[in-house]
Amino acid sequence: MRAVDLISHSIPNLRLQDTVRRALQLMADFHIAHLPVVGDDKYLGMVEENELMDVEDEAREIGSLDIPRLKVAIIQDEHFLTALRLWKLHKISVVPVIKTDGEFLGVISPGELLTALDEYIGADEPGGIIQLSMEPRNFSLGEVGRLVESNDASVVHLVTYKDPNNGQLLVSIKVNRTDIQAIIATFQRYEYTIESYYGDNLAEDDLRANYAHLMNYLNI
Repeated sequence: MRAVDLISHSIPNLRLQDTVRRALQLMADFHIAHLPVVGDDKYLGMVEENELMDVEDEAREIGSLDIPRLKVAIIQDEHFLTALRLWKLHKISVVPVIKTDGEFLGVISPGELLTALDEYIGADEPGGIIQLSMEPRNFSLGEVGRLVESNDASVVHLVTYKDPNNGQLLVSIKVNRTDIQAIIATFQRYEYTIESYYGDNLAEDDLRANYAHLMNYLNI
């Protein structure tokens, strides 16, 4: 899924001649804290609500302000996960999308990002999630798939990322079954470390204890 496919056509951009008052009103109307500034169809960076609120004269034009502009943007054909990382890293409320020559195309809203993530991880499909922890050198995609399939199930989605605290590889597996006890038992029999799991027939304490792990899984 490309960044250009997620552009929200309802969120406007600012021109250099727009006033601070207009910029703040647009931010309030769309419940965002950043807006891109465009001149001659080129992306010039984003202004932030907090910076604009410090301007005493709201009639001043954006182009006359001596305030920093955040130059974060994503190229149109990049994968949407790159936009997700920029959103998280820079704590921005929209992600600008541009062409390679700097031409501004639009912005991606948080709602569009979360919808794309939902589709990407198959969250709307029934099934359970199992999170494994292991040394990176021990990970075998083929073996993980084989162990799941040995229980008459299949892998719907798989994500790996390294824990920065201990260097362990965390492997989150979405399977097409909600009753995952047999799959869990198989991984344990092969001495895999189960960090967390989410499916049917789990105790309330298990669900509560694993909630934080699920949030970490979604926080790519």
